[in-house]
Amino acid sequence: MTLCLNFPDKNLIYGSSMRKIVVSLCCVLLLFSSRVTHCQTREERERIYKFANVLFESQEFYRAITEYRRFIEYFPDDYRINNAYVRIVESYFYGERYMEALSWSRKVLQTTRQPEVLARVRIVAGDSYFKLGNYGSAIKNYSAVLELNGIDRYYLDLSHMKLGLCLLHAENWRDASSEFGKVNVNSSYFEKAQLFSKNALRGNNLKRKTRSIAGLLSIIPGLGYVYTGNYQTGIASFIVNGLLIWGTYDSFRKGNKGVGFVLGFFGFGFYSGNIYGSINSAARYNERQKVDFLVTFQWF
Repeated sequence: MTLCLNFPDKNLIYGSSMRKIVVSLCCVLLLFSSRVTHCQTREERERIYKFANVLFESQEFYRAITEYRRFIEYFPDDYRINNAYVRIVESYFYGERYMEALSWSRKVLQTTRQPEVLARVRIVAGDSYFKLGNYGSAIKNYSAVLELNGIDRYYLDLSHMKLGLCLLHAENWRDASSEFGKVNVNSSYFEKAQLFSKNALRGNNLKRKTRSIAGLLSIIPGLGYVYTGNYQTGIASFIVNGLLIWGTYDSFRKGNKGVGFVLGFFGFGFYSGNIYGSINSAARYNERQKVDFLVTFQWF
């Protein structure tokens, strides 16, 4: 009887061992690779964010925007993502691209509910509207900040100041004075706010010229301009219109109807322009008074 011992194929054993070794090496390499990648990712996000901040502080706003957008695209789950969005809005504003600032501010307002982020974005949006001369929309954004809960007192005082300035431009002197008066006594703006609150009421005493009176006075050519303080224009208007009126009358008196009609046509145009110009002169006078008054409230 022959005893047969069945030994496993050495090639099979060798192949199995090699597979185990290869699998083990792959696991080690994969683990090492993931750690290296994680390390590189962490270092990369820090590098991009810090570089963006350096550009922002150096007032290289458009380059900063590029880096903040890169940071948002690469690391959308980073805890600083909202600050990156706000910095983009601020960069567009400081770069005087107000429409882009407003566009990005709307994006941020739709994606976050953090009170401090909302306050910062609302303030920049209000500033952008202010620069564009849209005081109504600026007032809405500053007022929205005052309705937020859980924000630092700094943002509230800042909004009161800027809201007061908008109300000044809207010639709402009393409400402007009231807003300045709401600034907290511990705020760095308090002394300036108290001065503005007092001076805002002086807006009620600005000298004004009535447009309708200017128009009525201009029935006598040039008198409407004199009423608004434009003496040279008034004298010139009186002389030109007087000559045209006299020329028209004299032409018809002498039977020169063709010349009379021509002079009358031009005379009517100059006379109408005298009335229209006097009315506009009153509006410009009032605007100059307002601008000169608002210069004393320069703040931001």
